[in-house]
Amino acid sequence: MEAVGLILVGMLAGIAVFQLLLALGKPYGKYAWGGQHPGVLPMGYRIASGVSIAVYGFLISVVLSATGIINIYSDSFENTGMWAVVALSAISVLMNAVSRSKPERLWAPYAAAMLALSLIIVLV
Repeated sequence: MEAVGLILVGMLAGIAVFQLLLALGKPYGKYAWGGQHPGVLPMGYRIASGVSIAVYGFLISVVLSATGIINIYSDSFENTGMWAVVALSAISVLMNAVSRSKPERLWAPYAAAMLALSLIIVLV
């Protein structure tokens, strides 16, 4: 289970790095937030990207704890937290798949892989 957890952590960290780049003003807006701003995101979205980095950091800590790589949380919190990862991954699949931004739709398979990995952790 640790290997599955590490893969999922790597994927979550990848998104966090992408959000960091957006927050720092890199012109990747067409790949995020509905693709409404194809270049550099407006300040409000850049702040939201910055906040999302903390969210991804928390999700990473949940996955690490739930897979026994580190022990931070109680079993019941890990279970609830992993179901949150499942739910957020499912929402991400849906939102990215229906995005008006064709480039943003590229995230849908990535999110689907995260959904599958998180389900493995929860159900196995």
